Amino acid sequence: MELRIEDLYRDYWKKMLVQVCLRYTKNIEQAEDWCQNGFIKINNNLDKYKNTGSLEGWVRRIIRNTVMDDLRKKKLEVTYEGYDDVAEEIIEEEDKYTFLHVMKVKDDLSPNYKKVFDLHVLEQLKHKEIAEILNISEGTSKSNFHKAKKSIKRMLLTRKNL
Repeated sequence: MELRIEDLYRDYWKKMLVQVCLRYTKNIEQAEDWCQNGFIKINNNLDKYKNTGSLEGWVRRIIRNTVMDDLRKKKLEVTYEGYDDVAEEIIEEEDKYTFLHVMKVKDDLSPNYKKVFDLHVLEQLKHKEIAEILNISEGTSKSNFHKAKKSIKRMLLTRKNL
């Protein structure tokens, strides 16, 4: 099967705009720019996709990396609107911790826990999708996410300088 940018654009534009780009800004024009730039990179790298893993995951990774590169380059503030409920779910002390606190400690998770956490929370993938992307069982994905939340909670409660 030959990949065509027209097909990818049609199948994934809206999903990537909403699920990836708009997670990092409230500005629709900025989100559209990131998404468009990501699809330009996808077009330039179509030959690099080797039909291993999820095509949507590959597209999502390129779009997200495009956003993160631009944020780093411009040193823009990331908007985590809507994510504080994740902190509340993990910590159950909504007045004390925010999603930004969670983001500060999550990089200290084991690589397997961090991958599942990022895919489930940041990319909002279901455990079935995560299992396919990481080539693990759905149960392992759920277990790793549960353990990641417990580890994050422990880290937040034991660290004083956040």
